[in-house]
Amino acid sequence: MKYYSGMKKIKLTPMLVRVRPEAKALLLRASVEQRRSQASIVEFLILEHLSRYKTTDQRLAAFLGDNNEN
Repeated sequence: MKYYSGMKKIKLTPMLVRVRPEAKALLLRASVEQRRSQASIVEFLILEHLSRYKTTDQRLAAFLGDNNEN
């Protein structure tokens, strides 16, 4: 990644993820339509989704449809 003056240098950590071909196709389509990298889209989706919850228990309860969790 190139850094330009005024840009904050961000440390990036590589990771490998296995996804179904349908998910990969959706990610590729989104990256083309939004003119963004696939990594950028994945990072946004992770941060957007996981930041909604304070704890792992809240995420699990939401995933399981348990409305009693605060």
